[in-house]
Amino acid sequence: MQPTSSARPGLRSPSLRWLVLGSLLVAIAATGQAQTAEPRALIDQSIEESRLVRLAGNTRPEANAKNDLGRVEDEMHLDMFLQLKRLPEREAAAREFVESLTDKSSGNFHRRIPAAEYGRRFGAAPEDIATLTRWLRTHGFTVNGVTANNMTLDFSGNAGQVREALHTEIHYLAAGGKRLFGNMRDPQIPAALAPAVEGVVSLNNFPAHPGPRTREIAAGGGVARSGMRLGVFWAWTWPSGASWMQPVRAAAACGR
Repeated sequence: MQPTSSARPGLRSPSLRWLVLGSLLVAIAATGQAQTAEPRALIDQSIEESRLVRLAGNTRPEANAKNDLGRVEDEMHLDMFLQLKRLPEREAAAREFVESLTDKSSGNFHRRIPAAEYGRRFGAAPEDIATLTRWLRTHGFTVNGVTANNMTLDFSGNAGQVREALHTEIHYLAAGGKRLFGNMRDPQIPAALAPAVEGVVSLNNFPAHPGPRTREIAAGGGVARSGMRLGVFWAWTWPSGASWMQPVRAAAACGR
């Protein structure tokens, strides 16, 4: 009587092993392509300066007639940030990734990736960044660069340029016993640009305060002139309905 083999058909078969291995490689390649696919541009119309939209939630509550001390000088220098938007699916993917960094059950727990890779995977489309950069420059602003997360344009100019391009005035304001400044109404930009823009940061010099919840989480790159890190170990959060961003610890979302 011949002994019965205990080997069962399956991965012991060379052909099946190669089939399974090939399937895994295809799945891995597809996952990589999904993560590295170039984002779709959100700006797809020609820019018309006469067709404007308001960037709601970009004005401090202290900017009112009671606190108004008058318009600042047109020559007043301002360092600003243009916070960008991305497609909803990339937004969801970015949130999921950042949250996974503090999830002990996740393979991403305390993972470090280069800020540039984070920007490539989750940032705004390069075409949108280029379009917004050109638009800012046509209004006389200096574009200092884009953070490595590809979600924030660093630019500078003066109050006169802000009034002309963003259609809001910067006034001195009396608040908290101090003489501060801020925009008196929400900025406006051409409607064609609105799909790619979340808001304008630093139109005021009020101290930043974290909001009750956040709408945007993005690992950044570079160092702001204020000295706050936009890069390694930091994430920028955009408080809902507020006109500032607050840096918070992000569990080493990106590394050197």
